[in-house]
Amino acid sequence: AMLIADFLKNKQLQNNVTVNLYTPEPLPLPVAGPALGNSVKEVMVSKGIGFHPLSQLTSVNYEERKIEFASGNSINYDLLVIVPSHKAPAVVLQSGLVDESGWIPVNKDTLETKHNNVFAIGDITSITIPGRWQPDKPMKLPKAGVFAHSQALTVSEIIASKIVGKESKEIFCGDGFCMLEVGEDLAGFAYGDFYGSPHPDVKLKRLGKVWHWGKVLFEKWWLAPIGFRKNILQSLLKIGSSVLKIPVKL
Repeated sequence: AMLIADFLKNKQLQNNVTVNLYTPEPLPLPVAGPALGNSVKEVMVSKGIGFHPLSQLTSVNYEERKIEFASGNSINYDLLVIVPSHKAPAVVLQSGLVDESGWIPVNKDTLETKHNNVFAIGDITSITIPGRWQPDKPMKLPKAGVFAHSQALTVSEIIASKIVGKESKEIFCGDGFCMLEVGEDLAGFAYGDFYGSPHPDVKLKRLGKVWHWGKVLFEKWWLAPIGFRKNILQSLLKIGSSVLKIPVKL
């Protein structure tokens, strides 16, 4: 929503349009807690974006350009950007590994499934995290690339150790980070321990251009083919991580 608002501002159209964000969640980044979520909400509101929490979408009428919500409310739109429901692919659903949630439950530390030596990583997993913001509401680890990347490193180390007959002490510790793009070449940096107790310990760095360009650099590293250029980009990211004192696992 913030990038769309920024695009419209650059086109000098901000006075002719209204940007609204509807979400079934109570706050942005709910797993990170109310303080961080409210901080992100305030940034959106400061940019003139309407924030509508607890809005569960039920249907879209493309002919009438109307969306309807579980509450019975409906709104008309000119341009709709929608994130469809997230679900596992058929090969996963038919694997015999999923539970009632439609995802694969795994050991939170080793990523091993209910079957010995069978692992699952990334978005297809269902990981209940130790901490909670409300005692009666357990939470799941968010589905994000940063976790899939770290999980891949953990599982590859475990499998490699098994192949040579050694016991690996490598575990996935639940650390994660993300850049929060807000437009105008500015971004925030959220990072922390998602396995934290009594609740996840996630912090948000102040908005700045350094986080935006850090994201650009990270993307270039991620997409670069294996070789000299990728190694140089990785070295730059590690130097930046050290200077800024942020935990980034590459």
